Amino acid sequence: MPTDTRSILDAGDRMRQLPRSAGAVLLSLCLAGCGGMGSLLSPPPAETFDLTAPSEFGPPAAQRGALIVAEPAALRILDTDRIVVRVRENEVAHLGGSQWADRLPRLFQARVIQGFENARRLRMVGRPGEGIDATAVLQTEIRSFEIDAARGNVARVEITARLVSTRNGRVIAGEIFRAEIPGSTEQRAAAQALDRAMREVIVRIVAWTARGI
Repeated sequence: MPTDTRSILDAGDRMRQLPRSAGAVLLSLCLAGCGGMGSLLSPPPAETFDLTAPSEFGPPAAQRGALIVAEPAALRILDTDRIVVRVRENEVAHLGGSQWADRLPRLFQARVIQGFENARRLRMVGRPGEGIDATAVLQTEIRSFEIDAARGNVARVEITARLVSTRNGRVIAGEIFRAEIPGSTEQRAAAQALDRAMREVIVRIVAWTARGI
């Protein structure tokens, strides 16, 4: 991997790999009250990025059913507000100096709901616990939401989705949605590329769900 790409990955991920003795030395320096050294060790404030819901769905179709959108499941590396970079096939890190506006699963859930509202394909859509008399629950899992630096900085979003009946708990339908577009390991460009890929996925999820209810 190029040196410049590796250098922008979160230093915190590398700090955890230091020997205990080195970590203890750094900790003691901070606790000793060395203001100058402490400021050098403190990471710069992270730049915060949001995700946006798609809004272009064409003319509204006949509204069908009501839907509950559950918060997506995700592995711990994705269940965070950090932007993920895949360094190698089996190695991931967080992009230094950047973060999402909220935990990724919660943020994705909010944008999916807004996508359904913008599409106007359903009578009602909301979160669990909001008292909606729903036809089905949309359950999703975030499989990938990353910049793949090992493959030329590809922004990849992959989501599995299941529609589950609220009447009997049975799975109505299941599908996997993927989008890949050219990306970057520069913070702003990485966030924008992932946002575009996510919007493509949400458009497909909305169309698929509306057909299944």
